[in-house]
Amino acid sequence: MAEADDQGRARLPAAVYDLAIRLGVRPGDNEGGVKLTQMGRMKRKFDTQPWMAFAATQAISTDACEFDWLARLGPLGMVSARDALEHGEGRLDIMAFGVIPIARTERTPALVRGELMRYLAELAWAPDAILSSLTSALAISTSSCAFIWRRPTSSDGSPANPRHAHRCIVYAR
Repeated sequence: MAEADDQGRARLPAAVYDLAIRLGVRPGDNEGGVKLTQMGRMKRKFDTQPWMAFAATQAISTDACEFDWLARLGPLGMVSARDALEHGEGRLDIMAFGVIPIARTERTPALVRGELMRYLAELAWAPDAILSSLTSALAISTSSCAFIWRRPTSSDGSPANPRHAHRCIVYAR
C-alpha cells in the first residue's frame, strides 16, 4: 500500500494527488470499478423534440480508462443508447430492440477525445481512477491541468505503445 502511495505521489502533481485523497481514495485499495443506475429524461434535439424518459446503467473502471453507459428508452425500452470507451476506442450507438442499428457514430479520434473527456468529468463518481488509471498529469497553471492516459493495445490490458497516449486538457476556474 505504501508503494502504491509513493507511485501516485511521484506520477501526479500534488494538487491532483491531494484531490484524490480528499475524495476518499485509499492508495493501493482499488475496487476495480463503480456501477451506477440512472433515471432521467433527455431530448433527441435540444430545441424541438419532447423529453423522453430513460433508465440507464453505467460501469466506470477505476483501473483502466474505460466506461460503458447503456440507456433504454421508449415504450418497453425498445430503443437503447450505448456510449462507451473500451480498450481505447469510443463508441456511441442507438439500436432498436437491441439489434437493429438506428444510428452509429463514426469511430474517429474526435470521438475518443470526447469519451475521454466524459471519463474525466465523471471521475468524481469513481475517484480511485485518479490514482490508478492516470498515467500522468501535468500542472499547467493554478487553473488548468493536462491528464494523460495510455490506452491498452489489447483486451487483456497490456501496456500501450507510447504513441497511443491520449491527452485531455481541462480548464477549471
